[in-house]
Amino acid sequence: MPNTRTAMPATMPARTTNPHNLGATKMPNTKTLLAATLAVLLMLAPPPGRAADIVATIAPLHSLVQGVMGETGDAHLLLPASQTPHGAHLKPSQVRALHDAGIVFYIADPFETFLNNAFKTLPDSVRRVALADEVEAASDDPHIWLDPQTASRLAPIIARHLADAAPQNRATYEANALALASRLAELDENLRQRLEPVRGQPFAVFHDAYHHFTNRYGLSVVAVLSPGGHDHHHGGPTIARIREVSKTIRDTGAKCVFHEPQFPARAVRVLSEDLDINSGALDPLGAGLETGDGLYFRLLENLADGIRGCLMK
Repeated sequence: MPNTRTAMPATMPARTTNPHNLGATKMPNTKTLLAATLAVLLMLAPPPGRAADIVATIAPLHSLVQGVMGETGDAHLLLPASQTPHGAHLKPSQVRALHDAGIVFYIADPFETFLNNAFKTLPDSVRRVALADEVEAASDDPHIWLDPQTASRLAPIIARHLADAAPQNRATYEANALALASRLAELDENLRQRLEPVRGQPFAVFHDAYHHFTNRYGLSVVAVLSPGGHDHHHGGPTIARIREVSKTIRDTGAKCVFHEPQFPARAVRVLSEDLDINSGALDPLGAGLETGDGLYFRLLENLADGIRGCLMK
């Protein structure tokens, strides 16, 4: 039988075995391992300049935080604006968001009481920033964001905490805070002009949330249906409370009563029909508005337009 094996070309060197290189083709050297490890770490790392996970509890506060963050990242909104913080209960996904956060911005412990239990289990790495404490807003009304001047004071505070967590973005945060403060000053003046025609005119509201707004613009709330905002859990304001508010409205000549989209409107409808006065909606949280850095401005403009429109009918 003829030999069918093909002869090795003369140009191909014979393969030799070096006992010192046994297994060299199977095990990468140290430099190769280091390069591969670095590549994996780079793939897993956040993009350069991106901030740690940032959580803000309510939509107006989220809007201010996002305005300072700008394009460095997206802040996470904990509660949708359709959900009132009064009596709120956190879902497991919301608790996880708190645990994963680098910073949690909130108003104050007495306001977001739903945070109390979650805060007990948060890791030490999560920074908790109570902004009412930061601006020393000593008041029985924790709705501090409803005064644009206070919001302007919050901007550099937010920037400072963000920069502590992401120093590489400090210049961006500081510039954004300055720009935000300038926009808030323009908003303040715009609201003052819009509300000037209804200064001092009496009206009634659903819950006691508007001191910062009314004090800023010389407005007059004469009656509150649900002072603490909690009565909705028990079927709304009592008959006795409705009668008391009804008497106050008659005595003061109030022309308008406002409900809020986060609460049932039945009591306001009863008052409006019984007293034959105008009714409207005021929303301190921004239900139905698109979240983001523009929400805060639309929110306060809507408040001003709602009050002015109802009182000038």
